[in-house]
Amino acid sequence: MILHGKDVEHHNIENDMMMSQEVTYRPHPSGDGVPKDTNMIAVVSIGFVKDAKYHIDVQGFNVYHKARLIKPFWWLWNAAGSDGCGVIGIVFALKF
Repeated sequence: MILHGKDVEHHNIENDMMMSQEVTYRPHPSGDGVPKDTNMIAVVSIGFVKDAKYHIDVQGFNVYHKARLIKPFWWLWNAAGSDGCGVIGIVFALKF
C-alpha cells in the first residue's frame, strides 16, 4: 500500500500479543425484545502487549470490517494510573 507517495510498512499487532485469547461476541436482543440481526458477530482477539510488564502506556483496539481497517488503534479509556496499560486487541466485525 502506498500513502503520500511512500510505501506503508505493514505491522500485525497479533504478533505483539502475549496471553492472547479469542472471543466471539454476538449482539443481545434489544430492550423491547426484538432480536437483532442473528447473522452479526464480532471476533475479538485480546491480550497483553509483550512489554506490558514494564507498565508501558499502550492500550487499544484495531477495528476491522470486511477485512478493512476502519478504526486504527481505538483507545477505549484514558487511565490515570497503570490500570489497563498494555491491553491490546483486534475486533473483526463480521456478518454472515
